[in-house]
Amino acid sequence: MKTFTLPSIVDRVAVEALIAEVSDVLNGAEGAAFDGSQVARIGQCGLQFLVSAAVTAAERGGAFRIDDPSEPLTAALALSGLAPALPIAA
Repeated sequence: MKTFTLPSIVDRVAVEALIAEVSDVLNGAEGAAFDGSQVARIGQCGLQFLVSAAVTAAERGGAFRIDDPSEPLTAALALSGLAPALPIAA
């Protein structure tokens, strides 16, 4: 499983940069983990990206998880109602 570090601000610009890297990994069965420890702010685009990556990984038989989520990331996932949909490792 390849680990990607989410930036402190996960907005449209950050997501655009991550898409190319992550899509190559999700095209195989390797799977992806996201280190969320540095996230200070995440927008809707960032949340949609994480959900899309999780769904894509599941469809392709790969693994997906968020490691060490920061408090702002955890709060955004809870507020959006997405926390139950995404595997989170403390």
